[in-house]
Amino acid sequence: MILTLVLGISLIYAVYVFLRENGMLTKENVKGKHIFITGAGSGIGRGMTLKFAAAGANLTMCDINMEGLEETKRLVKELTKKDDNLNLLKLDVSDRKAISDSKVKAN
Repeated sequence: MILTLVLGISLIYAVYVFLRENGMLTKENVKGKHIFITGAGSGIGRGMTLKFAAAGANLTMCDINMEGLEETKRLVKELTKKDDNLNLLKLDVSDRKAISDSKVKAN
């Protein structure tokens, strides 16, 4: 479990360094902005959720796995001491209609 966590963090950091070194990271402040993240229940999606939450963004977190989303919500609350800026949606990204419907639910 620890090894998986370390590898996951290492992967997220590697992606971050790549994006930073190639000038692909925006310098825009995300505090108070609404960000829609798919795959937030685990992996890179969870990592990005935690980063944006720490930066003060309002988040709509989507995943097909609600248990994973609940765990991510718990981690965000632990990190930021709040969860009133979070919206959780069960979403299967292979379903086009569900994706269209999620836009309405996110607002």
